[in-house]
Amino acid sequence: MAQLTISVNNVVNNAVQSPPTAPTIDSFRVYLLQQQRIQKQIQRIRTRDEKIEKLEQQISQLKQQTEQQRCEIGDLQRLVQSQYAETDRLQGLLQSQQNEIERLRQQNNILQGGIVLRQLDGDSPDRGGPTGRHAGPRRVRSRYVGCRLNGHGVDTRRLIGHGVGTRRLSGQHVGCLSRPSDGNGQ
Repeated sequence: MAQLTISVNNVVNNAVQSPPTAPTIDSFRVYLLQQQRIQKQIQRIRTRDEKIEKLEQQISQLKQQTEQQRCEIGDLQRLVQSQYAETDRLQGLLQSQQNEIERLRQQNNILQGGIVLRQLDGDSPDRGGPTGRHAGPRRVRSRYVGCRLNGHGVDTRRLIGHGVGTRRLSGQHVGCLSRPSDGNGQ
């Protein structure tokens, strides 16, 4: 506003001269032309100041938008970091579960493998030695899991007597560990 006042004062001081001593039509016409020029210059100055004010408002709005976007970028960066941390945690959990699955698979292979190497309680005492200590065929619990004959389903576990050499069904125990050739077990 001060700049506008200074500009107007400069225009007025330069344009307004001492009034003519003897007013005439020509001098009055010159005076009117000077006043019109002054008004036009004042209008141009006001228009320029309005444009400057609009530009300042736009700059202020852009600064606010930039600050808001900077805050949003910071929030997004923190969110990305938390997602990375969660991804690492889930990968670690997945790896541990895969290790557990592999361990259970190996244990299952041992349990369902050919010959059980360890001596279990419940071995038949009349087939080669004392209970749990003989070297011959032994009666092992939960050995025929998965058999489809005579009620030997998946849920039929711990059926005493379904050990190696206790069934002679000519290979009819489908899904169990007995040999399909003679059904006598391993």
